[in-house]
Amino acid sequence: MAVHVAAMAGHVHMLHWLVKNHRADFAGLREGCLTPIDRAAQHGRLDAVMWLHEHCVEGYSSETLALAAQCGHVKVLRWLHHHSSVSCTSEAMVGAAAHNELATVKWLFQHGRHNDNHAAILKAAECGHEQVVAWLYLHGGHAHAVQAMLVAARCGQLNVVKWLYKNARELTLNDHSYNLSTAVHLAATEDHTRVVADATNDAEKTTTEDVVINVLDWDEQETGMKLM
Repeated sequence: MAVHVAAMAGHVHMLHWLVKNHRADFAGLREGCLTPIDRAAQHGRLDAVMWLHEHCVEGYSSETLALAAQCGHVKVLRWLHHHSSVSCTSEAMVGAAAHNELATVKWLFQHGRHNDNHAAILKAAECGHEQVVAWLYLHGGHAHAVQAMLVAARCGQLNVVKWLYKNARELTLNDHSYNLSTAVHLAATEDHTRVVADATNDAEKTTTEDVVINVLDWDEQETGMKLM
């Protein structure tokens, strides 16, 4: 529909004309399950979001925030956060993690979405987003490290398996050999041969004492942790 196209493109002058001349039709304007303000947020069109929020807020909800989050539009999130009483749900954090939007994950975490860490780190592990997994692990995700590694193994995400295997203390404190053998089993079940080969090789060469924390330097200053 024309209003959705205008919202996606950020054409505020066209939105103004459509609202002025066809406002009565807006109550039923939906494209799939998305509204004009949803489309504007999804495409990072802050001017359109601001205009629609003031003049045509029909359809604005937590889904609007979630769409902005999963597409990495922090400016849109920030503006809506300061100009609306609608709050983000866990869908926003999980969506950002699934789409590898680390800056958005950080922003959401800093603005109260701490309780979404579990679902977010598992989704990031499933999708193979190593930096998101690492950041969430360093910011309260320690309790989910074992589960995240198993999810990554099952999904064939070798980079995540290797990072957690090398950096997560929980994998050494809690039955290390069992965790690794379980990861190998899950990877084999899904025919992820690279994960099986690498994990099996590590199991042969590495003991619990050999596993040390190697925190990524791209986040050292923010976390305050020192490389070992």
